[in-house]
Formats: sequence, C-alpha cells, structure tokens
Amino acid sequence: MGRSLKIYVTEDSPRSLKKITQFNWSGYAFYGTREQIKSLSKREEGQSSGVYFLFSDLKSETVNMYVGESENFVNRLQNHIQKDWWTHFIVFQSEGSFLNKAHIRYLEYVFWDKANNSPEINLLNSQSPKKPNLSEDDISDLKVFEENMLFVLEALSLGFFSSNQDIASSSTVEGTYTCKVPNSDQHATMIKLADRYILKSGSCLKSTPRESFEKSKNGYFERWKKIMNPDYVEHTDQGYSILKKDLEFTSSSAAGAIVRAASTNGPLSWINKETGSTLKDELAND
Repeated sequence: MGRSLKIYVTEDSPRSLKKITQFNWSGYAFYGTREQIKSLSKREEGQSSGVYFLFSDLKSETVNMYVGESENFVNRLQNHIQKDWWTHFIVFQSEGSFLNKAHIRYLEYVFWDKANNSPEINLLNSQSPKKPNLSEDDISDLKVFEENMLFVLEALSLGFFSSNQDIASSSTVEGTYTCKVPNSDQHATMIKLADRYILKSGSCLKSTPRESFEKSKNGYFERWKKIMNPDYVEHTDQGYSILKKDLEFTSSSAAGAIVRAASTNGPLSWINKETGSTLKDELAND
C-alpha cells in the first residue's frame, strides 16, 4: 500500500522552496537551499518552531549535517547563514499546538542520536542536546511523528537515518554478490536492490587501509574510518574485521572500497553468488 505526499512549489521555478505535507498528519516540512531562506522568511510558517537539518555534500557517501531546533526557525538560521559549509535545509513543523517546546527538543535529540550513530553522516553539532523527560503517552505520539519525518526524508532522497533492514524488506532483491578481502580467504556479501546496495552484517572488511586510500582523504576513506569503530565491526587479529550491522550504499564501488580499504572498481569486484558473473557483466546485459 502506497502513501501520498503533497509537494507544493511555492514560486514559479520548479527549483523553488517546497512545502511537503502528508494526508492525515499535522506535520509538514519546508525544503530548500540556503538562498531560499529569504523566501521562507516572507511566510508566516518561517516564524514558527520546529526541528531542522542543515546539509551539504548530498551526493557524496558521507553527508555533512547539523541537527537543531528553534522556536523561530528563520531567526535561528541567521546564526547559521554566516557559515558557508551548508547548501540545503529542511525544517519540520506542526499545525496548531501539537508540538510544544519539550516535544521539539525530544525530536531534536532523537535525530541527533540517529545522526551521531550513522556512518553516512558527518555530524557537525559542537554540543550534544539533552533528552527531555516526557510521559509515556507523549513519547508514543512522537514516535508516529518521527516515523512520518523519516518517510518524508526518505522520499526526498535524504534518508540517511533510515533502517536498512526496513528498506531491504520492502524492496526486491535483484542479486546477491561477494567480494574478496585482499590478502585473506575472507569475503563480504552485498545485495543489490533497485536503487541501492546493502553490505550485509557478517561481511569481512580489511582492517588496514591501502596507503593511497588513506592519503586520498575522500568520502570513501572517511566512511571506512568511521565504520571501523567497534560500534560497527568486531576486530580480529587476522587483518580483517567483521561487520555487525547492514550498511547502505549508493554504488557498488563505495561498498567495495569499504570491504577492501582501497579505491575499488565495484562492478568488476562484486561476483554474483549464483551465476559467477561480475556485476559489470550483468549491468551490460540489462
């Protein structure tokens, strides 16, 4: 069963500030670029409270992000506008009085915690928000609001928080592939979905990066370094680490780089477990 989102483009250009609403949900979001803050400031909603996210490097394997909350979003953004690292923002607000100050701070904490624990996110908050004490029924209601926020973010290709298990279970698996860990007999397993790749829990990853990979300082290396944290892998003394949880990637080369700790040609490195064909051969025959 599908879900309906309404995206209202607030000006003539299709690239203008957008308002996103969902049927039977009191929440809504505004999504745009830093240049479109001026457009939002002219709207009444811009003066409202909400939970917001600032982004940059949306197309890279590791996105820069700041998570915050404010009683007046546009005024709060004036403190960020001097910082030139971010390019896009999204703010979530609510009609009426559904979200009070404690609710907003709770949602800020929830998403800060998700961001802080995501290998896809380079979190730029200098301070950690405190988790408010809320009643059990408030937390239950906010869980629904949180899930709707996640759905909107995923629909806008901003789903850096989403559960890979949920994505995999709701998507058709197009193939299962293996990639060899250099200088070992160990392998990693990856499944291919329609528009992404999932590196599976239990996969082995090389524990020491190739020198050229480390010197490159690119997004793949930074993500590999974050994944080498004990929260994500179990280290061994045999030159490889074992992945503890599924990880999502937008390309097979990105997943291969994490496995091999080196720049990797993903389509050539990943082998179909059933057919023995490379991913490159399969893509060429599609």
